[in-house]
Amino acid sequence: MVRILLVDDDVDLLFLIGEYLALRGIGCETAESASQARDKLEKSAFDVIISDFNMPRESGLDLFRSLSPDYSDIPFIIMSGSVDRKLKQHAIDIGVADFIEKPFVFRDLVDTVIYLAKSKARSSTGTCDAGEVPVGPEIAALNAVPHGKAEKRPECAAL
Repeated sequence: MVRILLVDDDVDLLFLIGEYLALRGIGCETAESASQARDKLEKSAFDVIISDFNMPRESGLDLFRSLSPDYSDIPFIIMSGSVDRKLKQHAIDIGVADFIEKPFVFRDLVDTVIYLAKSKARSSTGTCDAGEVPVGPEIAALNAVPHGKAEKRPECAAL
């Protein structure tokens, strides 16, 4: 079973997303802050981390930066209701696997989580090279070259 860690200060949204994912067979643990997320990561293993960008004390990007040295093998998704193009590009440039805009279609979130979990499994078996991480479907599409010529592994990106 795919296991995700969902981080958001909005407890109602945590509940809704967690219930939806559970109905789709995806295990979901929630955290209401970046510090709670770090505590849960020390105790459990996860396939994907999803974090809201705008949270009190630490943003989702702050959480990603604090985790990246020790948890770089776990795909990290940031979701936000207010998306600045430069911020989104910066997040992708530093290694965030995907950036999802709120409101989002729950089915799309599930598809992204499953895709990233499978990419993570492939990378742990050697599909991604050392120094590469699995990326979400939108980023994989950007990694593909137009007219059918694709990168060797568009589902992987350099760190």
